[in-house]
Amino acid sequence: MQLCLARRPLVIALVLSFGVSATLFAQAPRERLDARAVASLVQSFYDQTTTMDAAFEQTQYTKVYDRTERARGRVVFKKPGKMRWDYAAPNGQVFVSDGRRLLIYQPPDEGETEGQLIDRAMSEDQLPLAFSFLTGTGRLDRDFRLRLVDAARQGFEGGYVLEL
Repeated sequence: MQLCLARRPLVIALVLSFGVSATLFAQAPRERLDARAVASLVQSFYDQTTTMDAAFEQTQYTKVYDRTERARGRVVFKKPGKMRWDYAAPNGQVFVSDGRRLLIYQPPDEGETEGQLIDRAMSEDQLPLAFSFLTGTGRLDRDFRLRLVDAARQGFEGGYVLEL
């Protein structure tokens, strides 16, 4: 999602698929678990986590222009409520939030000498629901519709993939 938040706010849709490793389920019985049981195990694991750091790849399709844009970078979530998104490509944008304020740095466009720094008040209800889980304020079993998808098709043979 290449974001151009200086011009207008965008609603960010975040689709999460969690491939849960076998170590998370080491104590689980051998029978197949349902979506609620998998969500409970993921939630239990995540409740004990204070920081999550990950590489991300993002795709945004704009139907009006029939255009797909891709971005990638690094994201860090720190409970409660903090997050930072560093976009390596395409343009080096940075988003930082302490849960109350959102700072957005947009590097200068070609031909410009200065980037923009945007500072906005922010509340949890302005964020996509998926962020509530990642920032530690949401719960999988309470806030999401849960569905198991074919783990093998997602590249997690023998594991579980939970669609939120």
